[in-house]
Amino acid sequence: LSYSPMSPIPMPTTTPVRVAIVGGGLTGAAVGRALRRALPAESVVVWEGLAQLGGRMMTERMTVLGGATGLADSGAQYVTVTDDADVAEAHKPLYDSLAAAGVL
Repeated sequence: LSYSPMSPIPMPTTTPVRVAIVGGGLTGAAVGRALRRALPAESVVVWEGLAQLGGRMMTERMTVLGGATGLADSGAQYVTVTDDADVAEAHKPLYDSLAAAGVL
């Protein structure tokens, strides 16, 4: 059975499907987005314990000396890339779509 992250997800057609995704980090956001494309919006729920989504990918509004405000990246320092060329190639369309959407 072959799988690509961008392959359509086969869904049952007669039984309603409800999905809970635990964690709104990068993986939870990507899975939620993929499932929302395949299921009715009300069927997919993301549960996150923090006040905002993003997990390690987090941006905060901060006030600096002098009272100026701005955005600061306070999350992960980097997103690692696999050494496995086949896995990297299979995931490239997903990373490209996340980058195009401004998630990465």
